[in-house]
Amino acid sequence: MSKDKLFAYYLSKNPALREQLENGKVTLTASGFRKFFNTTYDEGYKQGFNQESDVEEDDYIPPPSNSSSIDELLNLFGMRK
Repeated sequence: MSKDKLFAYYLSKNPALREQLENGKVTLTASGFRKFFNTTYDEGYKQGFNQESDVEEDDYIPPPSNSSSIDELLNLFGMRK
């Protein structure tokens, strides 16, 4: 997935984000940031997985969630769950 397609996907799933970007004031809740991070990671994992194997996209199995890593990332930005 290209950067443009991923960005368009975010805008389609978060209509308010378009207005926030136009106003220059984007806000993310902790859960919103978690969803953003998980989506980005899952799409990158899926693309890497598909490039390295002959497995069909329908056979894709998402990686196990590692909530401690996400908690560390949230703490880095001063955010809490």
